[in-house]
Amino acid sequence: ETQQGEQKMRTLYIVPIIHIIEDYGSLASAFQDVYIRLLGQKKFDEKQKQIREFWILAEKEMRKHVKKIKGLIIYQDAFPATDRKKIQKFFDLSVNDNPKSPNFLLIKKLLTDGAILEGTEDFNLIVEQMELAKQLILAPSEEERKAILEKTKDRSAEIVRLRDAFIAKRIWETLPSEGEGIIFIGRDHDVIKALEELEAEGEEINIICL
Repeated sequence: ETQQGEQKMRTLYIVPIIHIIEDYGSLASAFQDVYIRLLGQKKFDEKQKQIREFWILAEKEMRKHVKKIKGLIIYQDAFPATDRKKIQKFFDLSVNDNPKSPNFLLIKKLLTDGAILEGTEDFNLIVEQMELAKQLILAPSEEERKAILEKTKDRSAEIVRLRDAFIAKRIWETLPSEGEGIIFIGRDHDVIKALEELEAEGEEINIICL
């Protein structure tokens, strides 16, 4: 019997996302052109190979820590907060658009093993951030790119902060008591800090970075 004051915590595993070029969707070719122009084809190809190797290692590390996949709640960077049937359809469309994504292929395996995909983000913020990224990547010159970066840097940082706060609140509200979740999230985010700000309000979450 659990003694008074002792309780099992909720657990959240964090997997950092490193994107292959296909993950950028309609902007992929523009990103690829800029990367190759700056660093060359060889460096670009090496980077893509390294990213795929990272995901192989990430899956091994995850399976070492997460013993029970059935019932695991999955949160995915840039997936909108909506009901589970709609988010499953959104995921299916995303996989169809990008069948080579190691991130999506790993999620697909987890779903097959009984994990549950949960909506994660405020989609309005995602759209706004994508528009800012599009301005940067499609800038006709390096000078214009630097000017856009300077003009938008404060708002870009604010969007990331607002996204982190929304994601943290979403996890807080949807991760069941004593449940386990996993979030796939870009490395420029700090969801841990946002979650720590919520912990004063109630049950803590045990965070494990993979």
